[in-house]
Amino acid sequence: MTRTPNLRRRRRGRARLLLLAAAGLGAGAGAAGWVVSRSSGSTSAAERPKPAPAPETTDSTPPSTDSDDAPVQEQGQEQEAPSRGVRSDRLVLEDEWGAGPLDGAWWPDSEDAVRAVPGLVEALPDTVGLVSRLALPMSDWSDDQPKTLQLEDRTIHLAWFAGMQRHTARITFESGDAVTVLVLPPDTEAGTASNVLSQAAEQRSREDLLAEAGLED
Repeated sequence: MTRTPNLRRRRRGRARLLLLAAAGLGAGAGAAGWVVSRSSGSTSAAERPKPAPAPETTDSTPPSTDSDDAPVQEQGQEQEAPSRGVRSDRLVLEDEWGAGPLDGAWWPDSEDAVRAVPGLVEALPDTVGLVSRLALPMSDWSDDQPKTLQLEDRTIHLAWFAGMQRHTARITFESGDAVTVLVLPPDTEAGTASNVLSQAAEQRSREDLLAEAGLED
């Protein structure tokens, strides 16, 4: 009689365990199914993480292409042309050629062209140009009147004219430019020659310069 209640209690307990086990399997399956659904489902665009924006650069200065040794010319600044003016004890040339009948004055140290022309060439800087030809009046110079004159590696052509205006020389450069200058006699007094040369730099007329030097055409 004492075993029957115990047996019943054991059977009831076993049945309860079976029910609890069944209920537990069902809950676990439901939870597992929810996890799979969440992990395998597609994520919406709103839920996706957005990429971080790229950092903005603040240095907009373009790299310099100028070398340290190259001079930098400012925009709008014009490069000055080399001066063509000459100021010496024997030769004066205006900066602007062709502005009047004369572009300057020359005081040679000899009436011999072979001796005087080298001094003229030496008084002309490279910025002015290289002399290629010199036209002279025959009556102002000695009888030694060569057609060419060799100066180191350069040849100067001399052109002699009987009807050319006296006290004048026409200097032509290799560039094709040419100037006309008043020529003072070599024996002109030094003070007078200096005055004429300084006045020639002020674009005085030919007549005024000849009068200053005491010369006539």
